[in-house]
Amino acid sequence: MKLLLLAMSCFVLTACIAPSEMMVGPQGNTVYCNAHGFGYVGAPLAHRAFSNCVEDHKAAGFLPIEEAGVVGIQLSKDVLVSVVTPSSPAASAGVMVGDKLVKINGQPVIDNAAALTMLFGKVGTPVSFTINRDGTDIPISVTRGSRVQEDK
Repeated sequence: MKLLLLAMSCFVLTACIAPSEMMVGPQGNTVYCNAHGFGYVGAPLAHRAFSNCVEDHKAAGFLPIEEAGVVGIQLSKDVLVSVVTPSSPAASAGVMVGDKLVKINGQPVIDNAAALTMLFGKVGTPVSFTINRDGTDIPISVTRGSRVQEDK
């Protein structure tokens, strides 16, 4: 009975808050911003902590996970494509395992970390890159797809 009264008072008499958001960075690292607050002091403090976490990570280049787009490739040593995700933008554009990324949006690719950062962006935004396959440079343009696969 006491638990029920506590739960009812949380929603009726005072304020409760428990916001959360999963974010992803250019290197694929994730962070989970969340906070919990109860009452007239705790709820605003929790909201502020949560908002600061989200804004700080956005300033560092993170995106909410549902907004982060993918090209559909994984890279191995020396920016070589090691995996092409089936039905991804890269697969649709003809990227193959063993292709080497040489430019992204006109900028030379110096290493895997730089490549991941340059490929990172919001769902639905374009990215162009040049691959080298068997000594031939091939320009490719794709639109970043969703990280969430729709059920079909």
